Amino acid sequence: MSRPSAGTSVPGPMLAEAPAKPDSKRFIQLPDSSTVVLREGSTLLYPVAFNGNEREVTLTGEGYFDVREQPGKPFRIRSGKLVTTVLGTAFTIKAYPGQEHVTVTVNSGKVKIEEHDSNKLLGILQQDQQIIYENSAAVAETRRVKAEESVTWLKKGMDFNSVPFGDIAEQIAGQYQVKIEFASESLRNCRIRATFEGTETLDQVLFVLCTVGNTTYTHSEKGIVISGEGCMETNSSIVR
Repeated sequence: MSRPSAGTSVPGPMLAEAPAKPDSKRFIQLPDSSTVVLREGSTLLYPVAFNGNEREVTLTGEGYFDVREQPGKPFRIRSGKLVTTVLGTAFTIKAYPGQEHVTVTVNSGKVKIEEHDSNKLLGILQQDQQIIYENSAAVAETRRVKAEESVTWLKKGMDFNSVPFGDIAEQIAGQYQVKIEFASESLRNCRIRATFEGTETLDQVLFVLCTVGNTTYTHSEKGIVISGEGCMETNSSIVR
């Protein structure tokens, strides 16, 4: 769960954590509307607001970033011994504690990779390029890859084939850190067929689920409330 640091009256950094159990994910929308999906056991430290002339976060583990472009305000991710700088792009970083390598893979756009301590430029990557940095030797290798293969974990658990709405809501609530309630308990049993990429925002996911389930959703102070007739037919499906 996200929480401010203690011991100060000024809002401190937020810590987002993805549970360490298999296929768990955590979706975060940053103050600039950039989004991050954390893989199981990963954490992201980020400010309440991006003040000043740059945006900076710290990743431990693995995460998929979709960064909103802001001219003159670069976005930087600290991960292990590396600093990744972008202006607007989608990419993944894999930097687990204790692992020998840090890996950055670009899905779209362009990123700059530097060593954190020396500021040494290791490479500038474009779409379908990957850099693997060896921590002990302080050397980096750049190669061409199919970037989509590095994010197959995003889709795991996001293919719902006739799954009860209540079960899906429980998973989505954990992934997006929001409370989801049903106006009628009968709606929980409506079976849903829907497939997601794993990078969608909460509203995009809810729109699809409610369209398929013949329901609507509203935001409340406590979270999300799902209501409506529901279950007009159990074989509806939609693929994103």
